[in-house]
Amino acid sequence: MNRPIKVLIVDDSSLVRSLLKQGLEQWGDIKIIGEACDPYVASELISQNRPDVITLDIEMPKMNGIEFLKHIMSQLPIPVIMVSSLSERGKQITMDALSFGALDFVTKPQANEQGSLSKMLTDLHSKILMAATITPRHLTLPKVTTPYQITENQSIPFRPHAVVVIGASTGGTEAIRTILPRLPSNFPPILITQHMPAGFTALFASRLNNICKIRVKEAVHGEQLQNGTAYIAPGGFQMGITQAHEGNRISVQELDQVNGHAPSVGYLFKSAEKIQDLTAVILTGMGKDGSLEITHLKNKGAYTIAQDESTSVVFGMPGEAVRNGGICTVLPLETIAETLIKKIKE
Repeated sequence: MNRPIKVLIVDDSSLVRSLLKQGLEQWGDIKIIGEACDPYVASELISQNRPDVITLDIEMPKMNGIEFLKHIMSQLPIPVIMVSSLSERGKQITMDALSFGALDFVTKPQANEQGSLSKMLTDLHSKILMAATITPRHLTLPKVTTPYQITENQSIPFRPHAVVVIGASTGGTEAIRTILPRLPSNFPPILITQHMPAGFTALFASRLNNICKIRVKEAVHGEQLQNGTAYIAPGGFQMGITQAHEGNRISVQELDQVNGHAPSVGYLFKSAEKIQDLTAVILTGMGKDGSLEITHLKNKGAYTIAQDESTSVVFGMPGEAVRNGGICTVLPLETIAETLIKKIKE
């Protein structure tokens, strides 16, 4: 896109709107084409000058952000980045927003945290640049809701030492929500890195746990890998696998970013290099995190899967892995769970 990206800011706070406008226009590749204090004003501005991307406050007067988001996605799909609060209600609404079509979110800066506004603006800027490349078709990808049919009493024999690692970023929360409910209760241990800030991963895990046969939890340092359990990397930490004589354990440490992320898909994948029976999956996401590391895993004998372009919101991470020659098979999202089951059976 040669011209500046047209952005509409929707927030009931005039101070926040001013901070976002000044902060985003400093780069020169974004033009704020309007500011709206509520969804009704926003609707008028959208019809007058359709923006490329919308930033949307979580809680709005007259019509809440979720209802407005549903309206946008059903009438005129436009990439939306949510601006989330760190309150418990704000986290809940943010997770709802991702389910209803929001591409991603940033968290409002904390007053007592030095440099948090600058960090939030930098994060928002990069996500707007990404969002502007998304086609409407990828904003309205059909949700896969029918689970792979597994009866409660069905016992599938899996190889005893198998481990699965999964990495995802933009669009990944819904991709993971499609895969995990299709897995049987005795499925081998799964470690998942989804790019998400601190404070949201525990809620993400809890929501998944409510709809899955396997147990889904936020990972804890030192716990031993168990069948029938998926471990979500905590936001702001690096999660990996450590080997001990009594079995594989999880490492969760507050370390520097890897490939620009904490948690990092690349960090998780690299830590899994010594696992003898490993399957690695790279899902939709912006950037390259994990794409080089999954190639190394394939070269060491791991079975590797990439989500295909047609079902990925962003084909960045899986696409880069495919170009690197690091993928055994490229699959549409709705077939990944069934493929995992078939590949890891005894």
